[in-house]
Amino acid sequence: MAAKDDARTLLASALDQAGVDWEPAPGDPWTLVASLPGVADALGAGGHILELGCGLASRLCALLRAYPRASAVGVELDAELVASARRRAQQLGVADRLELVVGDAADYRSETVFDVVNWSQFFFPAPTRAGALATAHAALRPGGWVSMPVVWTGERAPPRAV
Repeated sequence: MAAKDDARTLLASALDQAGVDWEPAPGDPWTLVASLPGVADALGAGGHILELGCGLASRLCALLRAYPRASAVGVELDAELVASARRRAQQLGVADRLELVVGDAADYRSETVFDVVNWSQFFFPAPTRAGALATAHAALRPGGWVSMPVVWTGERAPPRAV
């Protein structure tokens, strides 16, 4: 539990410094990711983060401030959001470790192998999700982590054939 508390404190501090109004809550995907076994160690040692659908890249910027040896790539369809994210990264001193790509997550390819992939799948239209998930899978190192927040109503999901 101490590792999870440390991750929350570290992220809360970095997000505060990045000007992001965020309260680390149980279930927050980045708080959970940073507390997963091996993730904080990988990022502390210079690991790589990929975020599909990064928006303004606020959390990527915060993670890069929290883990000064880590690097990140954010992929976002909206060029205006990416332009704003680039300005923010420059202001926060992390632009040299953050690559921002305007494009479709399903089309993104890199030779970099990522320790952590975050995919904000509920922002992706249903027909595009398979391509984005394939990108996440292809980009992830063996033993790495994919974070995909989901909306859950508390109801039991119907059985599905696999």
